[in-house]
Amino acid sequence: MAESYIPQKTTSICTNMLSSTPQQLLVLGRTPITVSGDDEQPLLNANDKKLSDAFKCKNSAKLWGGLEALCAGMAVAALIVATVATGGLALVATAVAVGACIGTVAAAGAAIVTMNSCDKCLQQWKLTHSGVDIEGAEALLHNSFLSCAKGGVITIVLDPDVAETAAQQISHNNNTEVLWQMGSQFVIGAVAIGTGAGSGFGIALTAALTPAFYISGESDAQQKRADDLNDSFMNNTPTTQPTLGDQVTDKGEEYATRDLPIGVGTGAVESTEVAVGSTVSTVNTTVVTEAAGISGGGVTVAAASQTTVTTTTEVAEETTISVAGRTTTAAASQTTETAASRGAAVVLGDTGTGVTAVAAREVTQTTETTAQRYLAATFDRGGFWKGLGLGFAGAIANAGVDIYADRHENELYDNTIRTQLDARSKDSINSIGVISDR
Repeated sequence: MAESYIPQKTTSICTNMLSSTPQQLLVLGRTPITVSGDDEQPLLNANDKKLSDAFKCKNSAKLWGGLEALCAGMAVAALIVATVATGGLALVATAVAVGACIGTVAAAGAAIVTMNSCDKCLQQWKLTHSGVDIEGAEALLHNSFLSCAKGGVITIVLDPDVAETAAQQISHNNNTEVLWQMGSQFVIGAVAIGTGAGSGFGIALTAALTPAFYISGESDAQQKRADDLNDSFMNNTPTTQPTLGDQVTDKGEEYATRDLPIGVGTGAVESTEVAVGSTVSTVNTTVVTEAAGISGGGVTVAAASQTTVTTTTEVAEETTISVAGRTTTAAASQTTETAASRGAAVVLGDTGTGVTAVAAREVTQTTETTAQRYLAATFDRGGFWKGLGLGFAGAIANAGVDIYADRHENELYDNTIRTQLDARSKDSINSIGVISDR
């Protein structure tokens, strides 16, 4: 098939262009001697990868703009939680809101920087003329295209009017696609925080996992598109987008992997603080009572409040015990030491009744009971099922939002590919009068 050679300043368009202006192809780093036309423009070869200006990359805008919107949604939801919650949850929610705001600003900055880095990301020309060298590299032809590390493809359009029309349509599609991405991610960020808002642990876990899952998922999706896109321009055929069934399966797995653990983790520890506080209070009283009941007289009970756990709840209660006419006060208070390590202190005041070993053994047994009660309080079965339901609901909601947005984004992307291929087809009748018969 006859194809035209390509002179400098030929217009080009890109799959990922947000700008509505085609860019010119320029000679890079050489003094050309092979020229064509009245204005003696040099003919381009495979080493020429210079653009007159950046196309402003959609993929950078989607990746970082989506993260920006995700963090913004998380920040808004966390601020709402912080205003209605109390105690530790309010503090964690406030910290998450601040962190999400910082993430929003950082992502916006990354989007601005990476959107304009076309020249640094261009890879190699494909479909060049393998039988003709121009000054040390294979010649560019009409159907040659330039791939980009960010997943776009730059194609050559000799007719500036055809290039302009295609650029406007592609730019419209891409800017709309970015808006769908940002809108959906804002909602997903807010729902994710709502899923984990049952406890400080849950909201902190959400803040850590959600952006990480987003970046991984979006990067993989862009790479998949890039692989398919190169095949499309090699074969001159549009890409095939995933079916709705495939999307439901993929998104269901993605959000179940993230949101179900968040919900379960939130529910399982949701009532820990209250439960542990109650358990410690009960155990303190039990320790005092059991130690005091060991001997028939002469026992001094002191500091019988040790547990095997550290809690954030201050438990302060005094128990007065009367043994053989002697009254002793035991103060139950929070400690980080174990009862076993200080069990002997419970009976150091013994006057020789021979109950020291027995008392220590009883306190050790009580310590073991304390650990068992703590574990039972930490894993709240009712909270587990509640959290599981909350995580499941969050996964369904976010997967639904993402699938709905992706369907629109894929339709726009398909239209972009068809527009670019159509421009290449319409322009195929044009040439500079210097053609190859390859």
